[in-house]
Amino acid sequence: MLRRYILVMILFMFLISCSDYKKGESHVNINKDDQTIFENAHHLFNDVGKVVEEPEIFNVNFSFRPDKKWIDTISVQGERFTFLKNTNHAHELTGKLIFDNATKKDIPYTLIALQGNSIANIKMKSGGWKSSIHVISKSDATVEVPVSIQWNPNGAEELTIFPMERTKSMEYQRYDGFNLSLIRLFVQNDKSRTLDPKLVEKQSFQIPANFQEKGLELYPIPSLIDENHKPTKLIPKNNQFYIKNKVAGLHMAPIPYDTRVSLIWIDEDGNTKLVAESIPINKEKETIVPFEKSLVESMNKNGKCQFIMIFSNRNREILADAIALQQKKKMGLTTWQNVIEIYPEDK
Repeated sequence: MLRRYILVMILFMFLISCSDYKKGESHVNINKDDQTIFENAHHLFNDVGKVVEEPEIFNVNFSFRPDKKWIDTISVQGERFTFLKNTNHAHELTGKLIFDNATKKDIPYTLIALQGNSIANIKMKSGGWKSSIHVISKSDATVEVPVSIQWNPNGAEELTIFPMERTKSMEYQRYDGFNLSLIRLFVQNDKSRTLDPKLVEKQSFQIPANFQEKGLELYPIPSLIDENHKPTKLIPKNNQFYIKNKVAGLHMAPIPYDTRVSLIWIDEDGNTKLVAESIPINKEKETIVPFEKSLVESMNKNGKCQFIMIFSNRNREILADAIALQQKKKMGLTTWQNVIEIYPEDK
């Protein structure tokens, strides 16, 4: 059971989905000098096969691989917990975006990065800083894109990378709270990694082994709701999804432990807004987070591809979670992140 949950967190490094809207104007298309294409090669699938019993169910994968100078690890009950170390207070983090596409079609992506709650600009070999970049993942190939990510060494200690798949397909609902679509890493900005013991204690709790028998999941499944707290109904139309009622809030299914979450609104151009911070989730209880009227109104006027990101454990709480598991004070990692798409209203 323990190994299973550690591997679930490892799999947050792989992508399986997304959706279709008009291309934004703030991102930039990469050119051939900004990428390396390995045809008939699948660099990520070997990694998936090491941690997944049935890797054949994956046909599109994504990963961010930081340059070695940033990488640090600790051993957590026989598994490596990886984080980034920026103790020299650099203003750029560097690494490679890797797209592994085993399908027979090219897949377009828009890449967005965040430091904490705010956009972190991205830069490729050529060109300047952009709030997002547009990449084509070639069919039956692996594409590697070296990037720099703008970083404030005095700011938040977490990096989130969000790859939005932009195919015109309605074969399945994308970004619906079920898929692992975000990569989030703790970034150590301070010289010391010493944690306040209270942070570790806060992460030290036991989860009943039979929690699934109670209909609970380790990580809550989010869903969008209207002003009456009813699930928003999807309507397929013109090769795109719409919703019947306006989105007015978020519902999260019950989980077997207490935690707190933050919600961030983001659109395809890299605009962000902190929707809610440190919202309590009480174990075995449903959670409803109503949106402010101003946010609902701005979402309805936006016209772009929009999402709500949900994060548990922020900054050093991510490391404290791993330390608590290392000290055998909990059964598995309980840091998680999720994203759910806000579809336009059918009018």
